Amino acid sequence: MAKRRTLSSVSLEVRRIKLRAREEVVTAVMARVNGAVENARSRGDYADVLAALVAEAVRVLEGDVFVVHADRRDLALLESKSFPRIREIMKAEGRTVRSLEAKPLPGAVLGGAQVSVPGGNVIFDNTFEARLYRFREETRSFVFEEVFSSHDRIE
Repeated sequence: MAKRRTLSSVSLEVRRIKLRAREEVVTAVMARVNGAVENARSRGDYADVLAALVAEAVRVLEGDVFVVHADRRDLALLESKSFPRIREIMKAEGRTVRSLEAKPLPGAVLGGAQVSVPGGNVIFDNTFEARLYRFREETRSFVFEEVFSSHDRIE
């Protein structure tokens, strides 16, 4: 009995250590993801990223007039490069966008945008923070699949 208890205790401690190690790996990976997201504005294709995020929101919302709320640092880029690209994307999909209006968000965000229709109560939040939150479980699952083997060992 004493031997079984000792083995059981050791087994539980090994599981705790494995879980702690897994969590440390996931935390480290997520920190690197957040770092990459924070540097997105410096990428050359950031205007295209913004256009894709806004187009995703426009597909979900009804109408042809939209208000795009973004970080103050992104407003000029949105209007000069992203808005024309959004119109092209939507036209290729057979949808006309009559008007896109850029407005600043009340606070700073890492990137992305919130899209709504004028006077509407529906807002499609496609800021980087919102996307990281929405996809957090998917991201964790992906990290587990890529980093840990099916035999429950750290590779």
